Amino acid sequence: MEFVKKHKWLIFSFIIFFLISLFFPYSGDDWQWHLTSLSFQTIPGFAHNASLNGRYMSNLIVIMLTENIFIRGLIMSFVINTIIYLIHKETKTSFLLIWFLLLCMPVDTLKQSVIWSSGFANYVISTLLLLIMLKIIYNSYHNKEKHFIIPLVLTYISTLFIENLTVFLVLSLIITTIIYYLKYKKINKHLATLGISSLAGALTMFLHPAYFKVLNGTDTYRTYGHSFLDIFDKIQSNFSSTIYKFISFNNVVLIAFLIILIIIYFEKHKHLFTAKKRKLITISMYFNILYVAYSSICNHISWFILDEYTNMLNTILTILFLISIFISLLIIFKNTKIYKPIIIILCTIIGLVSPLFIVTPIGPRNFFMIYVLEIILSLLIYQELEIKFNYKPYLIIIITIISVFYTSVYARISKVYYERENYILEKSKTADYIKVPYLPYSNYVWVGNFANEYYSNLYKSILKINPDIEFEFVSYNEWEKEK
Repeated sequence: MEFVKKHKWLIFSFIIFFLISLFFPYSGDDWQWHLTSLSFQTIPGFAHNASLNGRYMSNLIVIMLTENIFIRGLIMSFVINTIIYLIHKETKTSFLLIWFLLLCMPVDTLKQSVIWSSGFANYVISTLLLLIMLKIIYNSYHNKEKHFIIPLVLTYISTLFIENLTVFLVLSLIITTIIYYLKYKKINKHLATLGISSLAGALTMFLHPAYFKVLNGTDTYRTYGHSFLDIFDKIQSNFSSTIYKFISFNNVVLIAFLIILIIIYFEKHKHLFTAKKRKLITISMYFNILYVAYSSICNHISWFILDEYTNMLNTILTILFLISIFISLLIIFKNTKIYKPIIIILCTIIGLVSPLFIVTPIGPRNFFMIYVLEIILSLLIYQELEIKFNYKPYLIIIITIISVFYTSVYARISKVYYERENYILEKSKTADYIKVPYLPYSNYVWVGNFANEYYSNLYKSILKINPDIEFEFVSYNEWEKEK
């Protein structure tokens, strides 16, 4: 009973998220994974299938997620709420505030990482592992880690989800081990063994035949920069098309929250800074406010201020913003207890984003963990401010409204999804040409409509209907009239 009292918000959010997750439709690669069964031959099958990748753990988990919606709901709710608990534990802020910031995530990030089962297995679970690994590395560096086998196993497992996390863990453990040696003139055995475990995991991942196809250029889907010019082109292309949007530009509410907190802290402590630093920070804050206001307008009314050059302008402004916010954080919080955690978070963000500059494809899903790290960064500053304000009643109202909105959207999508499926099963008995409706709120689902040949064939395989049947997609209203 005491546990229930202490964690009532967490338990409540677990139940609510579980129930809402039952409405999430399967889509895109989920249909392919649904056709894959778990057996003793599954992992060996992964290892020899060059069309897959070395994400062995996430591939196993997505098979479980696409097997049954109740199993999926339990896993999803457990992972999301564990992430929330870890953020709460690290920042000492309320579950409500964390939930609010998560719910303000850009829809593109939400649908590709949380709603999409395949995205969840890769990007949300790896975020949970990242948070755990950061704590393990920190404790190991300070000789506070009490366990040995569990961190070793977790390190290995964590390298089998997504490539940039694998690279980050290997490099961070090597660098941390070197720093420890240079400082204390001895090897930290715990860090060293974790480093060996991460290297073993990296070898397991990158020795998969899929990456040899990427290296020799025969993989047309996954590519990387082969030459200096190609690398430069990919850096420019990836940043201007995706990275700038999901590292800050589209995260309007979270970035606005962060800027407000920094301004409040600076105004309360400006007497501690020299006149030169005060001027620099003030100019920086003015620019940051303009950036947030401008990005907010662009995100809500699609304002193309310079026509075809608008994206270039947004890219340049984001670069300036990132430099501005980086300098501000380092100056303002230098002599505070949260300075080291801020440095760790900034280095982690840089380490995770850096590989994304030179590879394709990348998308909003790659930035779920960056968004979570930005939440932690903001809440550390919030906690440092020690604001005495009872915001809970207001947050409950706002969270309720947002939750009702998302529930209604995905309940509607789910209704049409299963209605469409039953209609296809019935019509496929006699027809070889079927009109099917687009899902409502399609922009809230990642590839929810099997409009291309590849996904159409997967969907037919799942339903076990004639593979020669042709689909024509029409609006739901048109479909309702004609069915």
